[in-house]
Amino acid sequence: MTQPDISLDQVAVRTRPGRLARLERRGPRVALRTEGAWIELVAVADGIAQITWHPGDAWKNEPTRYAERPESASRLHWRQVAPNRLMLGELSVRFDSDPIRLAFGDRRGTFLEEEGGESFGYLSRGVAVAWRVSRNEGIYGLGQQAFAGLDRVGQYRRMAANHQGHVGGDIPVAFFASTRGYGVLIDNPNVGAFDLRSKGRLAFEAEDGYIRYFVIHGPSLADVVGRYVRLTGKPPLPPRWFFGPLFSRIPGGGTAGYRSSRELLALARKTRNRGIPVDGLFLDYQWDEWIGAFRWDQKRFGDPQGWLAELKRMGIATILQLKPAVNLPASTTADLRRDGLLLARRDGSVHTSNFHRGVAAFLDFFNPRSRTWYGRQLKGLLADGVAGWWTDEGDWLGFEERCARDLDRSAGGMRNLYNNAWCATIHDAHRRASRKRVVNLTRTGSAGLQRWGASVWSGDVSATWEGLTAQLQMGLNAAFSGIPFWTTDGGGFLGTPSPELYVRWAQFAAFSPITRFHGVSPREPWHFGRQAERIVRDILCWRIRLMPYVYATAWRAHVDGIPMMRAMAMVDSADPRFRNLSSQYMFGDALLVRPITEPRRKLQHHGAEVRTELPAGVWYDFWTGRRMDVRHDGQERRRNHAIVGADLET
Repeated sequence: MTQPDISLDQVAVRTRPGRLARLERRGPRVALRTEGAWIELVAVADGIAQITWHPGDAWKNEPTRYAERPESASRLHWRQVAPNRLMLGELSVRFDSDPIRLAFGDRRGTFLEEEGGESFGYLSRGVAVAWRVSRNEGIYGLGQQAFAGLDRVGQYRRMAANHQGHVGGDIPVAFFASTRGYGVLIDNPNVGAFDLRSKGRLAFEAEDGYIRYFVIHGPSLADVVGRYVRLTGKPPLPPRWFFGPLFSRIPGGGTAGYRSSRELLALARKTRNRGIPVDGLFLDYQWDEWIGAFRWDQKRFGDPQGWLAELKRMGIATILQLKPAVNLPASTTADLRRDGLLLARRDGSVHTSNFHRGVAAFLDFFNPRSRTWYGRQLKGLLADGVAGWWTDEGDWLGFEERCARDLDRSAGGMRNLYNNAWCATIHDAHRRASRKRVVNLTRTGSAGLQRWGASVWSGDVSATWEGLTAQLQMGLNAAFSGIPFWTTDGGGFLGTPSPELYVRWAQFAAFSPITRFHGVSPREPWHFGRQAERIVRDILCWRIRLMPYVYATAWRAHVDGIPMMRAMAMVDSADPRFRNLSSQYMFGDALLVRPITEPRRKLQHHGAEVRTELPAGVWYDFWTGRRMDVRHDGQERRRNHAIVGADLET
């Protein structure tokens, strides 16, 4: 992971597409030379092409930020089938010569064409690239975002890692997949935007960086997403226990946080005595003396090897929360400052900001020596018996304007790449120190995040019905963006859910890639009454019974890149019912899930039934086994709770 130091300051000219002068071929590379610039096409894989616009000879050897596969590893060659047309598997590239402009397609025709003109090139305001697309295609992906729907057509999507309380995390993944069977990854990590507001046009602009993108041929939506994942890195398969029920609380007074190892053990025993399956407990940052000290708080969590071993004997793994910060009073700060391992400003001073327990500095995960130091700290915790990591607030860092001006590198690239670099550091350190699989639950990142063993949770969302509804969109957007292992704070994070909302959220969580409960108040089932406890216990037991299916689905995500949670458009992109349908989804190949996201009183008041749109084929009711033969027009619809979970009164 190299630091994001690319800047337009390196380009002395304003470069736009010009007239084609000559074509050069060398192995997997084709160079299209123009006056003052050249375009490089690289055969990355069968049906995947890398396109780079070089202003002069600048950035000739600039590494990709998001693709895992080294360009030199490709042994493929372009086939020139016409003077102005190249083929790479099923992917074709046509180039016009004056001005030069690329168009991409397959045997069915052209599906993507560079627009050129004033909206393309290295410009005074940054970099820009625009394409002509079909006026009726659906565009999916671009990362996790709340209340964004699924089909991105008609939207303006800003690409900047961000987190907002009540709404959750905004994860900018500069990749989109089309219903026409292709996808595009923009290899520029700087803050920018996708503009899809004009029909038939798709544009990307960034405030800094370079023009490089990958075109990925499908032909199906699922194929496109899977090939994107393989391009940016297959997700390592987490251990089985990570797919079982997980519980967590934030630190605080009263009954909020797990305030000591004694309390943690008592809670674990209580879940076992009440028959509630739990495979992992998350411990928030209160385990550490200071954030970044990496020293157990001996008053509350003394003898860590002892109580961690006791939890393990009970079949419960322990996951520690990590922050990217180091509180200034921490015992580690002086050495980190002396050795230059903290993010520094232009004048060489350490960048600081207010952060939880007080003023803090931040680790520079782009520095190899910082990564080495961090690895030593994780090695000690793994030796104690810690099973995994919970990386929080890698999207923060005090990213106000002052920070952007002060950091001596591209501030936009720093914002979008920092959490990736942190996750890469953890993955590599964990693998060096342990033979156990990596577990890392994080809340931000950008393209390629999955290849470092990072799973995602949606962030600090409100414990409301609207918050629950938003989770379906966020999870499906994440899946379209190559993030296969995803979860939400079961019950919502901010506020306290009603028993009914808690049950409905638990039903959704049980059929999510990862099942976790977390909030500012306790989220164990017994806090919501006997009826809620019974229903949630039963649904979590179903999760355990389904574990062979769940883990097989996770294995496919690991091998093929096909997400565990799939929008209906990914199942049948030609069916107009599914174009922007986010109220239901496929969980693996065989289970269709339709969560209830409205309270019973509202449904009864309107006399409405919660309906499920079934694709054509033979379906079986999950709870009764009743067979349903569905025609292509989608007839034969069933009530929601018959498919996704027990009703509150049953």
